[in-house]
Amino acid sequence: MAERQKQDQDVKAFWDKTEEELGEEVIVYAMGRCLSGCAEADSIAQIWGLFFLTERALYFRHFPRQNWFSSLTSGSKGAADKEIYFSVPMDRIKGVELHRESSFLKRLLSATPPVFALEYVEADASLQTLRFFVESKTDAFFKVIESCRE
Repeated sequence: MAERQKQDQDVKAFWDKTEEELGEEVIVYAMGRCLSGCAEADSIAQIWGLFFLTERALYFRHFPRQNWFSSLTSGSKGAADKEIYFSVPMDRIKGVELHRESSFLKRLLSATPPVFALEYVEADASLQTLRFFVESKTDAFFKVIESCRE
């Protein structure tokens, strides 16, 4: 019981610090997987991390974690072992689509989660696409992105 309270306090402290750094409230957050568009030249395919939204931006943060197995298989530290932390300002988002299986039965039996395809304008004026899914709160993410873009 005491360990659970400590975890809850640590989580609250993390989000309090994040909100202080950003200067605004985090509306919704969830763990997810970036399928493309999260790293330079997509050198890291399908990386796990934390997605979160504020009124001003969508954020993705991957925390580096090296384990013994990945050390053996990769032989050296790769980009996945570096922190990745970036944001996409809401005012640069040109469109967002949520791709999911069309029938209820397929959604129920499928291991494929709904995938976001988010198009945005990069600082150099190029059009980019970010593809990702979140493990929970999919509809909340979609609604927040849609409402903040308006």
